[in-house]
Amino acid sequence: MSQNCKTYKHPIIRDGLSQESRRIEELLPDQLELIGLNREDWLNFTHEMGALLRFYDADRPDFVRGDWQSFWPDKPGVKALLEQIDKRSDLEPHLALYLSFLRLLEHSRSHFNQLSRRHLDFYYRRVLQLAELPHRPDQVHVLFELAKRAEVQQLPKGSLLDAGKDVLGKPLLYTTDEELIVNRIQIAHLRQIFFDEQLGLRHAPVANSADGLGAELPEDNPQWPAFGNADLPAGRIGLALAARELRLEQGDRLIRVDFFFTRTVKDEVRAALMGNSSVFLTGEKGWLGPYALLSEEAIDIDQLAEKKKQPKNGLSFYIQLREGDDPVMPYQAELHGESYNTQHPVLRLLLNEVTGTGVEAYRKLRGLKLDAVEIQVEAHGLRENTVENDNARMDPAKPFIPFGPLPTVGSNFYVGNAEVFDKGWEKIRLNIAWKGKPNNFKDHYEAYVEEYLRPDGSLKREAKRLFRTTTEVEDDGTEYQQYIANDSHFTVATSYRKDGRWIPEDNPVPLFVADSNTRQIVFDKQSTKPVTNKPGRLDRNALNHVGTIKARYAFRSNLSHFLQAKTMPKPTFQLAHYQLTPALLQLPSLSWSSFPKAGFLKLRLNQHFFHKSFPELSALSLTGKDDKLPVPNRPYTPEMETLTLDYVARVRQTYTTTSRSNQDIYSDFADKKIQLFHDQVFGQTEEHLFLKQQQRTFSVNKEISLLPEYRQGGELLLALEDAELNQTVSLLIQVAEGSENPLRDPLNNDTGIKWSVLCSDEWKPLEPEYKLKDTTNQFLRSGIVRLLIPPEATRFNRRLEAGYFWIRARLNAPLDSVCRLLGIHPQAVSATFFNQGNELSHLVTGLAPGTISKLKDRLARIKKVEQPYASFGGRSPETESEYYQRVSERLRHKDRAVTIWDYEHLVLQEFPKVYKVKCLSHTDAKAGREWMPGAVSMVIIPRIHPDNAFDRLRPRASQQLLTEIEDFLAERISMHVEFDAVNAEFETVKLDLAVRFRKDYDPNFYQEELNTALIGFLSPWAADPEADIRFGGTIYRSAIIQFLEQLEYVDYISDLKITHRDAAGNTVASGELRQVSASNARAILVSANQHKIDILQTDCP
Repeated sequence: MSQNCKTYKHPIIRDGLSQESRRIEELLPDQLELIGLNREDWLNFTHEMGALLRFYDADRPDFVRGDWQSFWPDKPGVKALLEQIDKRSDLEPHLALYLSFLRLLEHSRSHFNQLSRRHLDFYYRRVLQLAELPHRPDQVHVLFELAKRAEVQQLPKGSLLDAGKDVLGKPLLYTTDEELIVNRIQIAHLRQIFFDEQLGLRHAPVANSADGLGAELPEDNPQWPAFGNADLPAGRIGLALAARELRLEQGDRLIRVDFFFTRTVKDEVRAALMGNSSVFLTGEKGWLGPYALLSEEAIDIDQLAEKKKQPKNGLSFYIQLREGDDPVMPYQAELHGESYNTQHPVLRLLLNEVTGTGVEAYRKLRGLKLDAVEIQVEAHGLRENTVENDNARMDPAKPFIPFGPLPTVGSNFYVGNAEVFDKGWEKIRLNIAWKGKPNNFKDHYEAYVEEYLRPDGSLKREAKRLFRTTTEVEDDGTEYQQYIANDSHFTVATSYRKDGRWIPEDNPVPLFVADSNTRQIVFDKQSTKPVTNKPGRLDRNALNHVGTIKARYAFRSNLSHFLQAKTMPKPTFQLAHYQLTPALLQLPSLSWSSFPKAGFLKLRLNQHFFHKSFPELSALSLTGKDDKLPVPNRPYTPEMETLTLDYVARVRQTYTTTSRSNQDIYSDFADKKIQLFHDQVFGQTEEHLFLKQQQRTFSVNKEISLLPEYRQGGELLLALEDAELNQTVSLLIQVAEGSENPLRDPLNNDTGIKWSVLCSDEWKPLEPEYKLKDTTNQFLRSGIVRLLIPPEATRFNRRLEAGYFWIRARLNAPLDSVCRLLGIHPQAVSATFFNQGNELSHLVTGLAPGTISKLKDRLARIKKVEQPYASFGGRSPETESEYYQRVSERLRHKDRAVTIWDYEHLVLQEFPKVYKVKCLSHTDAKAGREWMPGAVSMVIIPRIHPDNAFDRLRPRASQQLLTEIEDFLAERISMHVEFDAVNAEFETVKLDLAVRFRKDYDPNFYQEELNTALIGFLSPWAADPEADIRFGGTIYRSAIIQFLEQLEYVDYISDLKITHRDAAGNTVASGELRQVSASNARAILVSANQHKIDILQTDCP
């Protein structure tokens, strides 16, 4: 049953009531004249009357000579007489006497004709005591500026402002409406952030500009959106990681970043990050990059670290740099820009775009909450190392002897590197290339046998007797054993320095491997002994030999890892808006020369190389008489031709609160290994649980997200300069009234504008005690917003430029729900006209901008007084005709809304900005029901203002006006009535036709002219604001054809089709319609913005 009510049509078919049709001339007392004859009428009457009167001859009384008409002028003569009456002196006596009588009669006539007025005045003024409405003083917003050295100035309520003089020469004064404490606060920056779930992220560094970047606004229409729009430049967001491990200066480098989340991550989320992001690194001359995010399969560096699988709750990627690429160096604000609070190198991950297709990727990543972040770095081929032995520091760029010229047991070799040992390294691999190494140490030291050499290398007493080759066998069958059984004879004890001691203390490893001049030694913190590697395959011969001889030391040999040199792919991700700032980066080098070699690696020789034995053995060989005596080779002195270093470092930072006390969280923040930053639109914010806890009183989100979280809505950001805590700032918000979208739902406290202040990079909502005043009604009218800066506000922030107090106004509703802005100004106060018997014409036109420029009584601390905009809200005193109309209407509706007539006249009287109204009784227009007992709807059509019209074809009242009308009538209707003020429904009429233009008329140009002409024909008010707008109505096909045929540039038309769509855009009817009629009582037929016009090329057949 209730659904069927929607199909009923309102039985009363009418157009509504406009301001013009409301005025009834018959209500004016002067419209009724009890004596309506004037002098011209009396003369004409006398002339006609004279024809009825007989004129008798004086000598013959019974003889009628004629009539009296000839004594009086006829109608043309009367007009000529009255035009010259003041100039003529030759009037006949009877005519002059009669004209004198008529002139005297005018006084009596005028007095008699005032009887109706006197009667109304007696009743209206004396009996009912109703007087004309007085003038309504206009208001104006005024700005103040302090003198150079002044800090504050109190401006009491009622302070007089000088607006010059009126046309009568009297002073024109305005008084301030409230106290204002003028201070030095100014607005340094106006910025905007806009995010739409479909359109993406936009930003405006200069909000009050044409393009958001600072372009001048049009002088004739200097409006700008309050909270941004989709036409602003795209914003960029991302994240950044800072850690000492990211300092990578040399060699082939590999960075792995692992994000661990609080939930499982789908593959599509990983793909969203990998395919829509780029990485930048801090370099010595600026930012390096962009670098593409690589998967493990795309890495062409032979990794030293163990390979790991992608965690189910994580997301990993690699960055690869080749030898020759610029070094990754610590961040410097002057060089790299931005506002990262760190001294470590920075890895910056930015989304390539948060517009277009990038919006979907951002939405997938936005909700991820971090559990931990891990950074693993790996570098291969570091050559700039610090190398020392027990005697001196050596130059690693040239061949050097690591254990000195006479290496002996306990000789030490130290390796250091500032890049490596400043990190939490896990593995270090020394890559050694030996110079002059014998191919086979057993053969090289063939003459050195245990039977005649002591362990320290000196000769035994029986050496001379026993000195012979190792293959010679005594008669008793004794076999002499060589000291050097294989290349693994020489070992070193490897260790690294930590906490004042060398770790581990004793872990011998071979210094050489057979058949190779290279050697790799790996230091692994995960085990107590280093892992040793050599190029090529395992030395199986050495293993076999170890199994057959009595070797003092065993060794372990593993497969080696090679560095494969390949070409680094060129990065393909670019950020067009990113600018690099070249500069020279100079960092102090670390000193590694001081004992006890903190952070160094140490290789300590466990054997000597027989340098002590060689002179004596040589002497025995040379002095011996046996030709078969062996000649000892010169002992090998270890010499490194090259030494490079590979390493792996890893660091991890946790971001969840599970089983962690506040003290643990603070300690973690103080000793954090990785700094996480969110790259906001205009700055950076450091993210950590400890920082969240500091703002727990107003920060809603206690978790750390992967990326900055932006939601639907817009933000207006104001930078307050020269402000202090606990100061008030009075802001004038000047809007272009009527520029909002009237179709939007009205804003309320929940959906309206929210004000916040920036406190330590977190937005603190301004509570009512800090929001002292707001007369803008959600930016729907110009007004003043007065705020108190809370004590928690901070100047030093990194989310936005430091040095200012930042205020934010945020709107989550559609951004066109509010008006566009003309300006925002501090130090504002409203003032009201102070009437001292002044001439009041300015109440109609408004006080021009700039009229008020000073105080009546000058204050030394006030440097400048400014009136940037015209006054508003003034109304001149009620005229006599307006008075009689208002009172006559008042006597009928008695200030109560009962009938349709009452509703409409009450609204038109109270709201002059309304052009036309239509009251629909028993109608719920919002629900679309035209038969709803107890409901009344008022359809409003506002006056069209060309500057502020949101849609000239479809004039709609603002939500501000509709709300004011509802509030006004709420006090004048029955409590049982449900009343709504609504806008009209505009039903579109679109024409589809083919037209042939006359010769000498440009078809393309007149195609647009014809479209404009059709719009003006179907919707006359679009071209003429004074044209009437009619509810309902019918448009006939024949009328359209007649209009087209009368256009001088149209030859003929054909195939005219008409499409009728309702307010929702649904097609009501289409085709060769004979007529189109509005479908409901609140509907208005309106032209489409663009009609379909085809151009014919052939003449009319």
